[in-house]
Amino acid sequence: MKLDILRGDFDKLGLSKLSAERVRSTNYHLTDYMEEALIRHATLAQTFGIRKEEIAALRKNEAGFRKLMGTPFMAVVPTITAAEDWKALVAGRTTTLAVDKVQVQMPILDSVDKILLYHNNRAYVWLMVELLHASMLAAPLLGISLELAHYLRGLPQHQLDLAVNRIQFPLFRWRISDPFFFIEHSADRVSYDLLGHYFMRFSQLRVEKPEGKQGWTHLRLDRLQTDVYCMMLTAMGCRASSVASLLSINSAKARKIYIEHHGESSPCGQMPSSVAWHFESSNARIQSTVFLWLYRICISQDAKVPEALIAAYNVTAQAFASDLRLTADRASYLARTMAEESEVSLAACRCCGTDYLIANSGSRIELSRSYACPVCSGTLSAAPWRRRRRGGDAQ
Repeated sequence: MKLDILRGDFDKLGLSKLSAERVRSTNYHLTDYMEEALIRHATLAQTFGIRKEEIAALRKNEAGFRKLMGTPFMAVVPTITAAEDWKALVAGRTTTLAVDKVQVQMPILDSVDKILLYHNNRAYVWLMVELLHASMLAAPLLGISLELAHYLRGLPQHQLDLAVNRIQFPLFRWRISDPFFFIEHSADRVSYDLLGHYFMRFSQLRVEKPEGKQGWTHLRLDRLQTDVYCMMLTAMGCRASSVASLLSINSAKARKIYIEHHGESSPCGQMPSSVAWHFESSNARIQSTVFLWLYRICISQDAKVPEALIAAYNVTAQAFASDLRLTADRASYLARTMAEESEVSLAACRCCGTDYLIANSGSRIELSRSYACPVCSGTLSAAPWRRRRRGGDAQ
C-alpha cells in the first residue's frame, strides 16, 4: 500500500480514533452474534472456532473482556483466508475446496438465521473494506495476508455486496484458537502484552527481514514531506534530536516544532544507544517485537522509513495502551539497529512458532533453535495488573 504524502495519504499512517472505535464496536457486535448463533446451533462451534461456553467464560472476566474487545486488532478473522478462494466467491463461479469444507459444516438455517447471517457478514466485510482504505496496517489488524488485503482493497464495493448476498456461511471466525488463552483469561491474567502476543501469533503475516540500509541512509524527501513527517514524529513522542537525525533537518527547527506541539523543550540527555533494554523484561520484549513486526510489514509495502515508524508505533501505542513501555525513541533506534546491524535478530519460538526478537551479540546471545517466547516459557508476569487491582484502579 504505497502512500503519496503530497495527496494527503499521511492520514493513513495512523489508526484514527473513529476507525479504532469501529473496530471495538464490531468486535462486540460479532461476538454477540456468534454467542446467539451458537445457542441456536451448537454445531456452528466448528465454523466459528469457539464454543458458547468459551464466550460466556470470556464475559465473566469483565476487565479482561474489555481489553480484548477494545484493542485495535479484530477479534475475528476471515473463515476463508486465501485470495483465490475469495475470488471464486466474488465471481460466483465453482467453489473451491476451502469453501466447500465450510459449507458442509453448516446446519440448516431458517429465514431468521439467514437474515442475521447476512447482516453480520455485511457488517464485517464493510469494516474490512473501511480499514483497508484507511490504514497502512489494515492487514495485521484484520489478521489477513497482504495478498488478500491487496485483492480486497482493489475490489469495487458493489461486487463484494453481491457476493455477501449469495454466501450462506459466516465469513468470520474467532481469531485466537488456543485453549491456553481461555485458561489465562479465566485466571485473570489477561494483559495487553498477552493480547499482543496472541494477535501477532494468529495472523496470516510472516514478513522476512527487509533490506533497509538505503532506506535509512538515503531519504529523499521534499519540503512538504519533511514537514509532515517531522510533525508526526514529534507528536508520537520522538525527541527533537531523533527527528533531526532521521530526517536530516536543522536541530533548531526540530526543537522549535517540539516546543510548538508539546509546549515545552525537548528532553535532553543521552539517546538510546543500546538494545539491551529490549531484553530486560518479557513486557519489553513483547512490545518491541510487536512494533518491529508492524514496522517490517510497512516496509514490505514500500513505505518510507518515517512512514513505517509512524504507522507501526501508532498501532503499538494503541495496542498496549496504559501498559506501554516502549518509547518512540527506543522504537526508532531498534528499527535502525535491525536494518543496519546484527546485534538483534528474529527467531521463531520453538513452541508456538511466532517470530520474536532475540539478542545476537555482546554479553547476551540467544540461540534461535532453542528460543521459547515469554508466553510459552511462562515468564510473562501478571504483576502489573494485580498491582492496579490492589490499588483500586482495576478496569
